[in-house]
Amino acid sequence: MNKLPSPRIVITAAGAATPVGLTLAQTAAAVRAQIANFNEISWCDKEYEPFVIAYIPEECLPDLPSTLTASTQYSRRESRMLRAANLALQDLARAQPDLDAAIPLLLALPQDATTDHNELWNALLSLTSLPIDPEHSAIIPRGRAAGLIGVDEATKLLTQGTAEFVLVGGCDSEYDLERLGHLDRVGRLKSDINLDGFIPGEGAGFLLLSTERTAAKLGLTTLGVIAATARGFEHGHLHSETPYRGEGLSETWQALLGNLAGQREHKIATLYSSMNGESYWAKELGVCTIRHQDSLVEAPFISHPADCFGDLGAAFGPVMISLAATGLQRGYRRGPVLVYCSSDHGHRAAAILHKIQCH
Repeated sequence: MNKLPSPRIVITAAGAATPVGLTLAQTAAAVRAQIANFNEISWCDKEYEPFVIAYIPEECLPDLPSTLTASTQYSRRESRMLRAANLALQDLARAQPDLDAAIPLLLALPQDATTDHNELWNALLSLTSLPIDPEHSAIIPRGRAAGLIGVDEATKLLTQGTAEFVLVGGCDSEYDLERLGHLDRVGRLKSDINLDGFIPGEGAGFLLLSTERTAAKLGLTTLGVIAATARGFEHGHLHSETPYRGEGLSETWQALLGNLAGQREHKIATLYSSMNGESYWAKELGVCTIRHQDSLVEAPFISHPADCFGDLGAAFGPVMISLAATGLQRGYRRGPVLVYCSSDHGHRAAAILHKIQCH
């Protein structure tokens, strides 16, 4: 008996909010133009120099509903995460269809312990107009890779027929004195005296995923096809004493390319990377591209949008998927596109996108 092909997974709506754009369209235009938004703030590092970060201006962040703030006191970081998420959800809502069926929410959050994941989850439920299915929803506190782990989980739910739509999102903010102080103490922030560091950022991104059949049945416009997903783990991660050998991302890419199941007639033309400026991540990508050069075009275009909006943490995956889909749809990025994210604590995840016309 021949195995029936799996349904194609498509993006039916997307939204984003970052330091370079309050919507996905604004963010995509800014990243394409290589516009950066890094600014000094009033807090100072251990050298008594102002921190430099990327952030969404206070006046651009919507206030949280009084129903939320009346019952819970959120930390500064949690409040900024939720307000950024509110912007991204409003952006997505402008394109999302009216849906009655319950929709799983897979929510990417930071891996560190400076936020209350359950409080954030409950607040996010009240910010979206979509009918969320709590039974098949999940919090994924895995940092940068969490959003793409969520996309991987969403493809399983959709392929198995557990849900017709899945909402995948992530939000994060480094605009927090405790968080910045920790990063400063361990020497990870970029400054005039530390070039091997990164610019902290903040933002949110959300994707509404479905199958191509469901989207066609409802007459929905689609942004792109998620052709394959994979995840892995790097044992030699930043917080491990195990030697780094670059196996985690390389094995993730190997699984990803294997999951294309006969769709490998085209080599990867574009890469979207969560590299944030630290040499560890550049070395990781270098190792990976050398090992998989036969699967890449001779000179793939590499986008590392942290150069524009800083390190988005848990928001990275959904935002970069949205940027990649926008670039493919508008014709300024060649496909297939490989999007990958790497977390500080070892988690790796990746996805390959095609244009919707690609079969």
